[in-house]
Amino acid sequence: MNRSLIIAVCILTTSTLIGQEFEGKIIYKNTYESNTKGVSDNQLNSLMGTIQEYVIKGGNYKSSVNGSFNQYQLYRSEENRIYNKFSNAEALFWSDASIEGEKILSIDVKEDQETILGVSCDKLIMKTTKGSYIYFYSSKYPINPTLFREHIFGNWYEFVKRAKSVPLKIIMNTLEFKSISVAIKLESLEVDSSFFDIPELPLKPISELRN
Repeated sequence: MNRSLIIAVCILTTSTLIGQEFEGKIIYKNTYESNTKGVSDNQLNSLMGTIQEYVIKGGNYKSSVNGSFNQYQLYRSEENRIYNKFSNAEALFWSDASIEGEKILSIDVKEDQETILGVSCDKLIMKTTKGSYIYFYSSKYPINPTLFREHIFGNWYEFVKRAKSVPLKIIMNTLEFKSISVAIKLESLEVDSSFFDIPELPLKPISELRN
């Protein structure tokens, strides 16, 4: 199994104002297609998980999945770090969200392209040096992009400063894999700030996991 591929998928796919900011929970259905020799679609779906719970409040978010490899990903704007908890390690592996992972080649926005959860969504197509990312979003579920201005990794800020909304669907195409995440349930609710607390686990840089 390609360990570097699995780690990259974990970070990317779990690694985007008008009126009231959206605070609450989104449930996504995820599907993966492998473009990597030796890694099947079934393996990738089992490892990464097909159901994702994404909770956001202000500049913090936490994404949990039902896969066998990655348990959850936590972003805290205070440190501008992404923390990953993997099933096979009793530690949190952090990465610096200010590090750019890939260069943007072009961005194109089209209005009213798809209906998701009964809401008409615009589409943003981002092409980079490593692939393409297609986001569907609606201003009905806004977020404040300035809270993520240091979140350069995954070009998240480049998305949110244009969309100013949470994504309801994401299609990722890279040389290694393709993934589709579609919101199947969305709930606005008050989230306690303690939900984003860092658990009492050893903290290690993500580079140690890749070794």
